[in-house]
This record gives sequence, C-alpha cells and structure tokens, in this order.
Amino acid sequence: MITTALLGWWGIPSGLFRTPHAIISSLIDNNKREIISDSILTQFVITNIGEIRTNWDKENELVDFIRHNNQTN
Repeated sequence: MITTALLGWWGIPSGLFRTPHAIISSLIDNNKREIISDSILTQFVITNIGEIRTNWDKENELVDFIRHNNQTN
C-alpha cells in the first residue's frame, strides 16, 4: 500500500484517479478479510471433510493434502 501511495500517482492520467481508489478499496477489504477467510476455510472443510477425518491423526498426510489443494487452486 505504501508503494502504491508513493508511486501510483506517476501513471498519469489514470494514476491520479486509480491510486486513491486502490488505497480506499484495500482499506475496506482489510476490514472484511477475517470474514472472507472464515468463509473460505469453512467451505474447504465442508468440501473435504472425508479426507480430513480419514487423516485426522496423521499430521503429515493432512499437511500434504492441504499443500496439494493450495497448489491446484
């Protein structure tokens, strides 16, 4: 955000209008970030509950599964 505030203005003429918009949008999204993260996590668990329960006591398997999902999505 600091880089945008300092350098975004140089994209004349659109930078003069888009920079404040980008900064304000980012600030608004920061307030919603926790809600969005909770929603994504809940949806992931609901979709993959079988895999999670199967490997509940196998930490390495769960970590590999989550890493694989992060790479494919």
